[in-house]
Amino acid sequence: MNPFLRGLCVLVVASTTAACSGPESDRELALEALRTRAEASGYAETSRYQDVMGFLEAVVPLDDRMHLTTFGSSHEGRALPLVVVGAPSASADAVRATGKVRVYLQGNIHGGEVPGKESLQMLLREIAQGRHDALLDSLVLLVAPIYNADGNERVALTNRPLQHGPLGGMGQ
Repeated sequence: MNPFLRGLCVLVVASTTAACSGPESDRELALEALRTRAEASGYAETSRYQDVMGFLEAVVPLDDRMHLTTFGSSHEGRALPLVVVGAPSASADAVRATGKVRVYLQGNIHGGEVPGKESLQMLLREIAQGRHDALLDSLVLLVAPIYNADGNERVALTNRPLQHGPLGGMGQ
Protein backbone atom coordinates (compact mmCIF):
# COMPACT_ATOMS: atom_id res chain seq x y z
CA MET A 1 0.00 0.00 0.00
CA ASN A 2 1.16 3.51 -0.85
CA PRO A 3 2.69 5.15 2.29
CA PHE A 4 0.40 8.18 1.98
CA LEU A 5 -2.72 5.99 1.87
CA ARG A 6 -1.44 3.93 4.80
CA GLY A 7 -0.99 7.15 6.81
CA LEU A 8 -4.44 8.35 5.77
CA CYS A 9 -5.99 5.06 6.86
CA VAL A 10 -4.34 5.39 10.27
CA LEU A 11 -5.55 8.99 10.48
CA VAL A 12 -9.10 8.01 9.54
CA VAL A 13 -9.17 5.29 12.20
CA ALA A 14 -7.63 7.61 14.79
CA SER A 15 -10.04 10.42 13.93
CA THR A 16 -13.09 8.19 14.06
CA THR A 17 -11.98 6.57 17.32
CA ALA A 18 -11.31 9.95 18.89
CA ALA A 19 -14.71 11.25 17.85
CA CYS A 20 -16.55 8.29 19.30
CA SER A 21 -14.74 7.76 22.57
CA GLY A 22 -12.79 10.77 23.74
CA PRO A 23 -13.51 14.13 25.31
CA GLU A 24 -14.10 17.23 23.22
CA SER A 25 -10.38 17.97 23.09
CA ASP A 26 -9.74 14.61 21.35
CA ARG A 27 -12.34 15.55 18.72
CA GLU A 28 -10.68 18.91 18.23
CA LEU A 29 -7.27 17.25 17.91
CA ALA A 30 -8.64 14.81 15.34
CA LEU A 31 -10.06 17.67 13.28
CA GLU A 32 -6.83 19.65 13.52
CA ALA A 33 -4.86 16.62 12.33
CA LEU A 34 -7.20 15.84 9.42
CA ARG A 35 -5.57 16.94 6.16
CA THR A 36 -6.38 16.67 2.49
CA ARG A 37 -3.80 15.01 0.26
CA ALA A 38 -2.94 18.46 -1.11
CA GLU A 39 -2.22 19.80 2.39
CA ALA A 40 -0.32 16.66 3.42
CA SER A 41 1.90 16.86 0.32
CA GLY A 42 2.62 20.58 0.56
CA TYR A 43 0.26 21.07 -2.41
CA ALA A 44 2.45 18.94 -4.69
CA GLU A 45 -0.35 16.38 -5.18
CA THR A 46 -4.12 16.43 -5.38
CA SER A 47 -6.60 14.13 -3.67
CA ARG A 48 -7.52 10.97 -5.49
CA TYR A 49 -11.02 9.49 -5.20
CA GLN A 50 -10.06 7.23 -2.26
CA ASP A 51 -8.42 10.18 -0.49
CA VAL A 52 -11.62 12.22 -0.78
CA MET A 53 -13.75 9.33 0.44
CA GLY A 54 -11.39 8.71 3.37
CA PHE A 55 -11.47 12.39 4.30
CA LEU A 56 -15.29 12.49 4.18
CA GLU A 57 -15.57 9.26 6.17
CA ALA A 58 -13.30 10.83 8.80
CA VAL A 59 -14.85 14.30 9.06
CA VAL A 60 -18.57 13.48 8.89
CA PRO A 61 -18.68 11.42 12.13
CA LEU A 62 -17.04 14.34 13.93
CA ASP A 63 -20.05 16.64 13.39
CA ASP A 64 -23.63 15.48 13.91
CA ARG A 65 -24.84 18.19 11.52
CA MET A 66 -23.16 16.37 8.62
CA HIS A 67 -24.55 13.39 6.75
CA LEU A 68 -22.70 11.48 4.02
CA THR A 69 -24.73 10.07 1.16
CA THR A 70 -24.37 9.69 -2.60
CA PHE A 71 -26.19 11.25 -5.53
CA GLY A 72 -25.37 8.77 -8.26
CA SER A 73 -22.39 6.97 -9.66
CA SER A 74 -19.79 7.64 -12.30
CA HIS A 75 -19.60 5.86 -15.64
CA GLU A 76 -16.92 3.59 -14.14
CA GLY A 77 -19.08 2.84 -11.07
CA ARG A 78 -17.63 5.15 -8.42
CA ALA A 79 -20.23 6.45 -5.96
CA LEU A 80 -20.50 10.25 -6.13
CA PRO A 81 -20.37 11.53 -2.54
CA LEU A 82 -22.64 14.24 -1.21
CA VAL A 83 -22.36 15.70 2.28
CA VAL A 84 -25.55 17.30 3.57
CA VAL A 85 -24.77 19.88 6.25
CA GLY A 86 -27.39 21.57 8.43
CA ALA A 87 -30.35 19.19 8.15
CA PRO A 88 -31.35 16.39 10.55
CA SER A 89 -30.58 13.77 7.86
CA ALA A 90 -29.57 13.50 4.21
CA SER A 91 -33.08 12.81 2.95
CA ALA A 92 -34.77 15.28 0.61
CA ASP A 93 -37.73 15.51 2.99
CA ALA A 94 -35.47 16.37 5.95
CA VAL A 95 -33.67 19.03 3.92
CA ARG A 96 -36.94 20.60 2.72
CA ALA A 97 -38.44 20.47 6.21
CA THR A 98 -35.73 22.77 7.57
CA GLY A 99 -37.18 25.66 5.56
CA LYS A 100 -33.62 26.88 5.01
CA VAL A 101 -32.07 28.03 1.76
CA ARG A 102 -30.30 25.14 0.07
CA VAL A 103 -26.89 25.77 -1.50
CA TYR A 104 -25.23 23.19 -3.74
CA LEU A 105 -21.42 23.32 -3.84
CA GLN A 106 -19.72 21.20 -6.50
CA GLY A 107 -16.02 20.65 -7.04
CA ASN A 108 -13.89 18.78 -9.55
CA ILE A 109 -16.30 19.23 -12.45
CA HIS A 110 -13.31 18.70 -14.73
CA GLY A 111 -10.74 16.19 -13.47
CA GLY A 112 -7.82 18.61 -13.84
CA GLU A 113 -9.50 21.46 -11.97
CA VAL A 114 -8.55 20.47 -8.46
CA PRO A 115 -8.84 23.56 -6.20
CA GLY A 116 -12.60 23.21 -5.68
CA LYS A 117 -12.26 19.57 -4.62
CA GLU A 118 -9.55 20.43 -2.12
CA SER A 119 -11.24 23.57 -0.77
CA LEU A 120 -14.59 21.83 -0.25
CA GLN A 121 -12.89 19.22 1.92
CA MET A 122 -11.23 22.02 3.90
CA LEU A 123 -14.58 23.82 4.24
CA LEU A 124 -16.18 20.68 5.71
CA ARG A 125 -13.35 20.41 8.23
CA GLU A 126 -13.78 24.08 9.18
CA ILE A 127 -17.53 23.60 9.62
CA ALA A 128 -16.87 20.62 11.89
CA GLN A 129 -14.49 22.86 13.86
CA GLY A 130 -17.35 25.32 14.37
CA ARG A 131 -15.75 28.04 12.27
CA HIS A 132 -18.85 28.75 10.14
CA ASP A 133 -21.74 28.06 12.51
CA ALA A 134 -23.64 31.21 11.54
CA LEU A 135 -24.04 29.89 7.98
CA LEU A 136 -26.02 26.92 9.20
CA ASP A 137 -28.63 29.13 10.88
CA SER A 138 -30.14 29.86 7.48
CA LEU A 139 -28.54 27.40 5.03
CA VAL A 140 -28.36 23.72 4.26
CA LEU A 141 -25.21 22.96 2.32
CA LEU A 142 -25.14 20.14 -0.22
CA VAL A 143 -21.44 19.53 -0.80
CA ALA A 144 -20.25 17.40 -3.73
CA PRO A 145 -16.45 17.66 -3.66
CA ILE A 146 -15.65 15.21 -6.47
CA TYR A 147 -18.11 15.27 -9.35
CA ASN A 148 -15.79 13.95 -12.08
CA ALA A 149 -14.54 10.95 -10.13
CA ASP A 150 -13.39 9.03 -13.22
CA GLY A 151 -11.48 11.90 -14.81
CA ASN A 152 -9.92 12.69 -11.43
CA GLU A 153 -8.26 9.26 -11.41
CA ARG A 154 -6.54 9.73 -14.78
CA VAL A 155 -3.63 11.63 -13.23
CA ALA A 156 -0.77 12.65 -15.52
CA LEU A 157 1.65 15.54 -15.73
CA THR A 158 0.68 16.16 -19.36
CA ASN A 159 -3.10 16.47 -18.94
CA ARG A 160 -3.11 20.27 -18.75
CA PRO A 161 0.25 21.50 -20.08
CA LEU A 162 -0.46 25.18 -19.40
CA GLN A 163 -1.61 24.57 -15.83
CA HIS A 164 1.13 25.05 -13.25
CA GLY A 165 0.49 22.32 -10.71
CA PRO A 166 0.00 20.28 -8.83
CA LEU A 167 3.49 18.94 -9.43
CA GLY A 168 2.30 15.35 -9.04
CA GLY A 169 -0.13 15.78 -11.93
CA MET A 170 -3.85 16.20 -12.20
CA GLY A 171 -6.79 14.35 -13.65
CA GLN A 172 -8.19 14.56 -17.14
